[in-house]
Amino acid sequence: MNQFKKRVRIYVEKLGFEVVYLYNGGLCVRNKNSSIVFTPLSKAVMSCQVARQQEEFQFQIDKTFVFDIIDRFARGRSLSKYSPKGKPLTLQEYIDEEGSAFEIRMLHDQVKNGTAENGELGGNHYIAEYHQGILIIYDDLMNAPTNVICASDMK
Repeated sequence: MNQFKKRVRIYVEKLGFEVVYLYNGGLCVRNKNSSIVFTPLSKAVMSCQVARQQEEFQFQIDKTFVFDIIDRFARGRSLSKYSPKGKPLTLQEYIDEEGSAFEIRMLHDQVKNGTAENGELGGNHYIAEYHQGILIIYDDLMNAPTNVICASDMK
């Protein structure tokens, strides 16, 4: 759970939002006009409560979709009928789709040596971006769910 919260914090701060850790093990992602609260219901399921200007609603999601929800929330996309298409993107899907095995190998070596710098790895359809120890993988067309992995877990 600590690695998960760390990835959430780094990603949320990169997007310009604030994260608050709640006493019940949950997380609140917010800016001055809106918030989203994730509350664990089990090890794999979370309650998601969204509050924006004049809309407020709640739904349950699999924990693996938290990064996609944060991404959509930060981009101002509606979450009221959130229904992900497939599972969150994986590193292997990014490598296969973008032919980026070399770039990932180089990033892996840089992370290992402590010389990695924040920045995009690129891509045409799937985009990967390294930021402060995490690798953000997202679909440029917003079809596949966004994922965030620890860069140190890359193999």
